Amino acid sequence: MGELPLSRAVSAALRASRCATRAIVAANLDTYEAATRLIVDLDRMVARNATAPPIALAAGRLAELTRDAAAIQLSTMRWMLDL
Repeated sequence: MGELPLSRAVSAALRASRCATRAIVAANLDTYEAATRLIVDLDRMVARNATAPPIALAAGRLAELTRDAAAIQLSTMRWMLDL
């Protein structure tokens, strides 16, 4: 016996909802990645233009730490969500 029309409509709506949710999550991850790149670039600019060596060193290390932490977070989320 075939599916009822309402059951088919509900199944189709759920499939569409899952696809839309995945697209929204992927867009959010891309936005997070772009924001992280901006912050890392800003830290690197501070490191290049700092006149005091300790500030330059701290800003450079912060840029590396931010980049690495974000890379771990993003790759883990993409792996978990299979994106």
